[in-house]
Amino acid sequence: MLEIHYVPSLVAASVAVAVMAAFTSLRLTSGLAALGAHRRKVRISQAAFALGGGIWAMHFVAMLSMDMAEPMFYDPLRTMGSALIAILLTGSALMSLHFGTRTPTRIVFAGIITGPASSACITWACRRSP
Repeated sequence: MLEIHYVPSLVAASVAVAVMAAFTSLRLTSGLAALGAHRRKVRISQAAFALGGGIWAMHFVAMLSMDMAEPMFYDPLRTMGSALIAILLTGSALMSLHFGTRTPTRIVFAGIITGPASSACITWACRRSP
């Protein structure tokens, strides 16, 4: 059985990153209905970078907090690619919410895209040592 330990300071940093990302994206998306389409797209892009990047960074810091017996390897290209995918998925979810009628189905769809899909991206970058 693989024994895993966590570094408490990195776990706390992970939580802090998640809180800051959520706050920043909520501030950026508040009041979007009053803006024109171009300004709304700019703000949604900024919020996607904050939220998608924050979700990705929170998971990455949490994964770095794990101290395992086996060495882990993070390929730089795959790692940056996973961050980009998380930002793009979050952006598409935010676009679907802020352009069009906000229905319960659309909200659930945006949540499914933002949560599980974005957080799964970081595990794609993680591999055991070659």
